[in-house]
Amino acid sequence: MYHCHVYVYLLGRRHRVFEVVKDIAPLEHFTHEYMESSESEKALASKADVIIANLQGVDAKETVRELVLCKAKEAELILLAEKEQVSVLESELEGIDDLWVSPMSDEEIRFRYLKWQRDCKMRKDYWQVSTWKPRSTMFPISSGLRIKTAFMRKLTIAFARW
Repeated sequence: MYHCHVYVYLLGRRHRVFEVVKDIAPLEHFTHEYMESSESEKALASKADVIIANLQGVDAKETVRELVLCKAKEAELILLAEKEQVSVLESELEGIDDLWVSPMSDEEIRFRYLKWQRDCKMRKDYWQVSTWKPRSTMFPISSGLRIKTAFMRKLTIAFARW
């Protein structure tokens, strides 16, 4: 079985969502490391596996553009926005994986984050299964016979010289 270390980047003003997310235990075979900053930092965004960005009090459109450009290709971007900011983000949907509209109850935050964890686990499980090759395809029988034949040939030559 695999072990997966997930970097979670919490960006923006401190929000109750961040505290609830940090209190949720990772799933089996996963560990989470949380990185936080009040302003976007390219180094943290490029290292993160998932970015949860609080867009309250910032230029939402500009922040999203910056995050989409500096995040890792496979990293997920989850935005925490107010209802008024949703219409502004319509033109920036490319690169956004999920949108959480605040205010949210603690139960809704837990539900959404646990759903993200399950989806992440499913993707990692699929990756593991798709890259795993059974031993029989890694070392076909014919290669074993070739190795044995080559060894026998070298052994015969060695005895002939002796």
